[in-house]
Amino acid sequence: MSYPLFIPPEPLVSIPRRSWTKRQADAYFEWLLGVQDSRIACLLDHLSFLGVPEPQDLLALGESITERLRNQIADPQTLDLTNEGLALAADLGLLTARIVLAHNPGVRWLVVRGPKTYVHYNLPVLDGFRDSLHLEPVGGSIGNARGVVKGTLRPNCWHVTYVYWSERAVPP
Repeated sequence: MSYPLFIPPEPLVSIPRRSWTKRQADAYFEWLLGVQDSRIACLLDHLSFLGVPEPQDLLALGESITERLRNQIADPQTLDLTNEGLALAADLGLLTARIVLAHNPGVRWLVVRGPKTYVHYNLPVLDGFRDSLHLEPVGGSIGNARGVVKGTLRPNCWHVTYVYWSERAVPP
């Protein structure tokens, strides 16, 4: 079964993120929030998950996605993921973000405006954490997926991500 790729609309996909204008960064933000429900639903269907995911479900979902990610290796030497594997990881990041938001009412989405040197510049992140930290759930989840495939992280890393950020969430 092929999994739908995670491809932002043109021209955003063709322009380096750091070169996006404010309008383009906002367009990506709107696109991401506009597709998150359908992408999360597709992921849950793909993983045969029924119901509304809760934090503890990230443990089983991490195990399930790990099995699939190991079948999505594009290069056996580098263990780089295929585009489908990257899409699975991105969508698990969106699901993790949804669970963080559901359990931490002081957390919200925003677009990082600057400085340009900031790692999350122009990206949608979750905000509302101590020490002005931001969670960029898509890139973070892709990093988790790469770590799981390479053996440097365990499949519980998405649950660990949830716990880490929830512990740092500022109450509303």
